[in-house]
Amino acid sequence: MAEMAQKKGMRRILIIVFIVVILMIVSAFMAYFLTKNFLFQDKAKEEKKVLAPYQAGEFLTNLADHGYIKISLVFLLEGKDAEKELKQREYEINDRIYSILRAKTFESVKNSNGMEVLRGEIKNNINKLLEKAKIVDVYFNSIIVN
Repeated sequence: MAEMAQKKGMRRILIIVFIVVILMIVSAFMAYFLTKNFLFQDKAKEEKKVLAPYQAGEFLTNLADHGYIKISLVFLLEGKDAEKELKQREYEINDRIYSILRAKTFESVKNSNGMEVLRGEIKNNINKLLEKAKIVDVYFNSIIVN
């Protein structure tokens, strides 16, 4: 009888250990898959960002001191209906670009460093005008400074 009680006690301990091990394995798999889905979900959202080029056009204007600047711009856009928003606000965007260009001096745009500053200034100023769309980058297709 004492032997039966001892066997029952051992069985209970084995069953409890078995259940604990199974629960640990199930928990580990659940944690792995939940974490994996969470991490890949962020990557999937990043991949869904659609970037589209937008031909902003050619701009020719006088510089602040002497000479002129002629540039052709392409914007890299992000956002749903970004191109539509830029077309609707084209007159504001063009005005802002001309204002930026007219404020520049020959010395400020004669080298590549000055053009990088101009690129950032155009990008930041246009992004302030936009509500939903976003300009990711500004490309110069052609540049003439004289």
